Amino acid sequence: MSFMDGKQSQVGELRPSQLLTTFGVGSIVDLPKVSVMVMGLEDWPIAYSEEIVEDRLLQSVRALLGQQVQKLRTPPRRDDGGRRTNWFDPQNHIGVPVAPFPRWLVCSYCRYLGPISSGLFEAKVKPYRPDEACYVHNCNAKGRSALALPARFLVACRNGHLDDFPWIEFVHGGATNCVGPLKLYEIGPSGEASDVLVGCEQCSAKQNMARAFGDGVVFLPRCRGRRPHLRNFDQNECDEVARPILLGASNLWFSVNLSVLSVPSTTNRL
Repeated sequence: MSFMDGKQSQVGELRPSQLLTTFGVGSIVDLPKVSVMVMGLEDWPIAYSEEIVEDRLLQSVRALLGQQVQKLRTPPRRDDGGRRTNWFDPQNHIGVPVAPFPRWLVCSYCRYLGPISSGLFEAKVKPYRPDEACYVHNCNAKGRSALALPARFLVACRNGHLDDFPWIEFVHGGATNCVGPLKLYEIGPSGEASDVLVGCEQCSAKQNMARAFGDGVVFLPRCRGRRPHLRNFDQNECDEVARPILLGASNLWFSVNLSVLSVPSTTNRL
C-alpha cells in the first residue's frame, strides 16, 4: 500500500494523517476485492523513508511510548513526488507493507469457505492495476474462476487481540477431528448474522451465525493472543474469551487499534 504524497490519489493510497489514525498499524483496509491489514513497523522498508529531526516531538513520543524510540521517520514513499508515469517502474512497489486479512475466504459462486493456506485460492495480481488484486477459486464457475471474498466474521478480545473466526470449532460445537470442507450460505436478504448459515459438507453439521452472538453462544474458544500485524502471538497467555466481531465494524477499530498503542514492539524506530 503506497503513501500518497502528491495531489492525485489512487486506489490503495493513504494520506500521512490516515497512517497515524484510522489506518495505522493493525488496521484493516478494505480494497475493492480484498481486505488487508497494515503490518507492524518491523516490516516497513526504512530505506525508502526519511528521518524526521524534531527533538521536542521525539521527546513527546518517548514520554508516551518509552525511551526505546530512537528516531522518527516518515512512511516509506516514492521519490517521484507521487506522479505515476510508468506502471512497471519499481518505484510503484514502494509503500507501507500489508497482508491479506482475514485469512479465511468464501467463494462467491460455490460458497466454499476455507483459509488461504488451503492452497485452493489463487492470488491474482496485476502490477499495473493494483486495484484489481484479488483471490479466485477454481470451481469452474461458468468457465472461469470465481471471485473469493473475505469472510466477514472475526473474533477479538478486550486485550486487543484479533484472529480469524474459529469456523471449524464453531460449526462442530467444539474441538473436532473433522476438517470439512465448509460452505457459507446466505439464507436471507438482510445480510444479518441470522441470515448466514455455515455447514460442514463432511459430517453435515450446521450452525446459524446468530448463535455466535448474544447469550446463546454455541462455542467460541479462548483467545489465542494472536497479533496478526506483528505475525505472532502474545507471549503472555490471554485469559479472555474470543468474541465475534464483524469486518468493517466501528468497534473493531476501538478494540484493536487503540490497543496497538500499548503493545511493546521490538523495533526501536517509529
